[in-house]
Amino acid sequence: MGRAPRLTLRDVAEAAGVSTATVSHALQGNGTVSEETAARVRSVAAEIGYRPHRSAANLRRQRTSTIGVIIPLLSNPFIGELVEALYAECRARGYTVLCGTTNYDADTEAHYIDLFLGHPCDGIIVAGPPDRLEEIIAAGVPSVLIDCHMPSDFVRVPVVEVEDMHGMYSAVAHLQRLGHRRIGLVYGPLDELRQEGYRRALADAGEEYDPGLVADAGELQFENAAAVCEEMLRARPDLTAVAATTDVLAFGVLQAARRTGRRVPDDLAVVGFDDIPLAAAANPPLTTIAQPVDEIVSHAVALLLEQIAAKEITLDRRRVTLKAQLVVRESCGSGRDGGESR
Repeated sequence: MGRAPRLTLRDVAEAAGVSTATVSHALQGNGTVSEETAARVRSVAAEIGYRPHRSAANLRRQRTSTIGVIIPLLSNPFIGELVEALYAECRARGYTVLCGTTNYDADTEAHYIDLFLGHPCDGIIVAGPPDRLEEIIAAGVPSVLIDCHMPSDFVRVPVVEVEDMHGMYSAVAHLQRLGHRRIGLVYGPLDELRQEGYRRALADAGEEYDPGLVADAGELQFENAAAVCEEMLRARPDLTAVAATTDVLAFGVLQAARRTGRRVPDDLAVVGFDDIPLAAAANPPLTTIAQPVDEIVSHAVALLLEQIAAKEITLDRRRVTLKAQLVVRESCGSGRDGGESR
């Protein structure tokens, strides 16, 4: 007979009818919720059998030289590049990395958080907005978020992020400077800020947002992007340029262009986002928005180790926002005139 799954803060929150943040505050006894609410939460926690991570709470006295990393999708080449850089940086600092991939599944994320807290790890780095951040905070484990893009009021740990919205804005503005007025967009999951950058660039240029020029790839898959972009290109012969929210999706756009007889860049300009190593090797080489991987990792690890070295864990809302840079190659047909995001 298998062991029952470990109860989480979310289980307590659902049973008590409050948020996970309220449960976290109540169990830590930090005075941010009323004593009546705190007492009720503690009572519910005891009733359902919730137990905090004692091993994680002892991390201040027992170091393991291990850092847990939680990522959404290892098949994304940009995430793979980020993880490699994290491994290298942590090794240089004397730490071993344990990595878990969630595939955007909240239960899988909870599994890895539970695993890393029980291991235990000296600290945890999470790429993307986590569902179970309160579990980590309640356990008193140092943590840093990468590429989170959540309001500071909801994030009580350090965040390292890139200017996604302004990066996509600069990509679309580059296409507009080249004379394109019918610019399409192919996007994937969790790309809301890059979509917003696309919309703002259109608005600032006096162009109306046209839903017929926007395609949801559904997943971060080359073939998905090729399929939805092919449909869009056939339906809209007036389309002269397409921006994609990742380079992987941009490769799908290049494939869709070939399928529909559009020559890149003569008949269709294409721009991506991330500047993964394969972007320069594409046919033609891909204009894209470069994310500063080394800077992201350097800041994230430094912020995490600072917390690990501290005598006590305190709530830390520091936010490091890094610039993305436009890298101009041949897929827009403009030569190498350079440029940077705003």
